Amino acid sequence: MILGGPGGSADVGRARRTVPLRLRRLLIARDRHCRWPGCGEPPSRCDAHHVEHWVAGGPTNLDNLVLLCHRHHHHLHQHGYRMSPQPDGSWATTQESEPKPAPQRGAAQARAP
Repeated sequence: MILGGPGGSADVGRARRTVPLRLRRLLIARDRHCRWPGCGEPPSRCDAHHVEHWVAGGPTNLDNLVLLCHRHHHHLHQHGYRMSPQPDGSWATTQESEPKPAPQRGAAQARAP
């Protein structure tokens, strides 16, 4: 598999948020495991994360995706982290915003039986 070579694009741009199988396979070939520093979870336990969030205008393409395990993907969103590629091929994490508070159950919200 040659990343960035001829053979048709797997990128879908802004057409859709979900990552098609062909693009996911390219992402797995490139990243091989969760790219959170120090983590090595296999692709079967990982999500494709948009580096520039899709809702903020980020495209669904290989350059804007990184493989993150479920735990680190949720951690990133809950705690305001951002991933950025480094020149050596590694990824760095930086905290850009305050952690989001855990949802609180209001007094009017009934508990399930």
